[in-house]
Amino acid sequence: MGIPGLTGYLLAILLGVLSAWLVNLFLDNLPYSRNMLKPHCSNCHQPIGWGSWLGFKSCLNCGRKRSARTWIVFGVMVAASVWMNYSPPGMLGYWLGLGLLAYFMLVFVMDLENHAIVFSVTGLGAIIGLALGWHLWGIVSTLIGGAFGFFVMYLFYQLGRLYGRWLIKRRGIEMDEDTLGFGDVTISGVIGFMLGWPQIVGGLLLGVFLGGLISGLIILISVLRKNYQPNMSVAYAPFLVIGAMIFLFIPN
Repeated sequence: MGIPGLTGYLLAILLGVLSAWLVNLFLDNLPYSRNMLKPHCSNCHQPIGWGSWLGFKSCLNCGRKRSARTWIVFGVMVAASVWMNYSPPGMLGYWLGLGLLAYFMLVFVMDLENHAIVFSVTGLGAIIGLALGWHLWGIVSTLIGGAFGFFVMYLFYQLGRLYGRWLIKRRGIEMDEDTLGFGDVTISGVIGFMLGWPQIVGGLLLGVFLGGLISGLIILISVLRKNYQPNMSVAYAPFLVIGAMIFLFIPN
C-alpha cells in the first residue's frame, strides 16, 4: 500500500526528491570515481563541494551549470513517487517500487550517458535482483531466470564481436566499441533474477524488440541524412530496463 492521506503525499514527494538526489549522485560520481564522499562535476569530472552540488550551483572548475539530466531525474522520480503512492504497482507495492525504479533510472541514464555500466552498479543489481526474485518467485525460478538472461545476451555479445571483426577484416572499419557491451550482458542477468523463469523470456524479447526497433529507426534516419556509419552503436540497457519495468510495474 501507499502512504495514506495528505501527509503521505508530502512524504512521497520528499522520498522522490531524496531518491533523485541519490541517483544523480551515483551518476555524477561512479563513472569517474569510486569516492562517494566527494561529489563530482558531470562535465569536467573534478570534485566539487557538497554545498555547490546540493545547491545546484555551477561548477567552480569549469563553470558548467547542472545538466538537464539532473532536473529530468528529479521530475521523473518525484512524479513516479507520487503516482505510486496513489496507485502502487501490484506485485511490488510502493516501497519496493520506488527503490526498484531508482535503480532502473540509474542504469537507464548511466548507459545513455556513458555507453557503459560500472561493475558496482551491476553488482548491487545482482543483490537486489536475487532478493527481489526470491521474494516474488522463489529461489529456483530466480536462479534459472538470471542464468537465462545472462547467457542469451552473452550469445548476442559474442555475435556482436564477430560482426566487429568482420568489419575490420572485410571493410577495414574498426568499431569504436562493441555492438553490445558486456554491461548489457550482466544487466540481463540482473533482470533475469528480478523477473524469474519463465517471465524473463517475455521481458528479454520485449527489450530486444524495442532495442532493435529504435536502432533500426536511428540507422534509417542516419541513412536518409547521409551520415550513416557502420560502426555506430546504440545504448541497449535502457530497452532491457523498459522491458523489465513493463513486466514488474504494469499489472497483468
